[in-house]
Amino acid sequence: MKKAEKKIGNLLSSIIVLSIFLSVLVSLVAPVSAQPPPPPEVTELVVTASPLSIPADGASISNIKATVTEWKNIATPEGFVIHFEIISEPGGVSLYPEHDKTDVSGDAYTNLTAGLTPGTATVKAYWIGNESIYNTTTILLTQPSPAPAPAPVPTLTPIGIIALAGLLAVVAVSRIKRKK
Repeated sequence: MKKAEKKIGNLLSSIIVLSIFLSVLVSLVAPVSAQPPPPPEVTELVVTASPLSIPADGASISNIKATVTEWKNIATPEGFVIHFEIISEPGGVSLYPEHDKTDVSGDAYTNLTAGLTPGTATVKAYWIGNESIYNTTTILLTQPSPAPAPAPVPTLTPIGIIALAGLLAVVAVSRIKRKK
């Protein structure tokens, strides 16, 4: 019986050692949890303007569109914040809005309003998450067309002058006769 008790004691000791070993192993593996997914990011941006040329009249507008053409870690390019800024211009040019979120197609928009000085305006658009992901477009501000010449004042021909004088004479005679 002592042999049987010794075997049972050895077996229990082995089970205890094995369970301690497995507990340690589980505790080492348990902290390793799933990492959060990497954040979405823009990898390419294209910028266009329409029209590419506007008069420098202080009111004309060119529509600027920034399109996210390549991105990572998200299904659609929707929701990226794009910043627009003027990096060169002849004077008086403005942008509104300066920030826009991309739609489901990856497009963000702003409007460039012309100043009064002809020249070239360059607009930069970049993803707020990484300013090195950017592109530019250029808009030509042209000299506004001159105002149209005023319409010529009509003049009377010699026959017209004689007809007008005759009409005035008839009106004058009729007034004189009424007063009598």
